[in-house]
Amino acid sequence: MEEAGFEIEVHRLLCIIENFFIFKDEKYHEIGLYFLVSPKEAKELWEQQEFIGQEEQHAPYRSRRLIFKWFDSSELDKLNLKPSVLIEILKNMPEHPVHFIHRARI
Repeated sequence: MEEAGFEIEVHRLLCIIENFFIFKDEKYHEIGLYFLVSPKEAKELWEQQEFIGQEEQHAPYRSRRLIFKWFDSSELDKLNLKPSVLIEILKNMPEHPVHFIHRARI
C-alpha cells in the first residue's frame, strides 16, 4: 500500500536479506523481509506496463514519485536490482523462508 497505492494479500515470507553496503560514503546494514504477494483489488494496475506510485520521504510534505514497471522473469539478468542476490531468489523462489547475508562489492 505504501509504495503502490493499492492493497495486497501477503501469501508468505520468501526470505530475509541482511544487506551490507555503502551509500554516499556511509556504511549501512539493512535487514529486508521479502514476501510473495498478490493484489486484493486494482488488478489492472498489476497488468499495466508501468504505473505511478508514491513514497513519503522523511516527512508527509516531502514525497517522491515512483514509477513501477513489470518485467518478465527472463529479463532478470538484465536488471540492476539491489541487493543483487534478489535476482537468484526470484529465479529460484524458495519454498520456505531463507536467510541471506549479502555484502555489496565496492
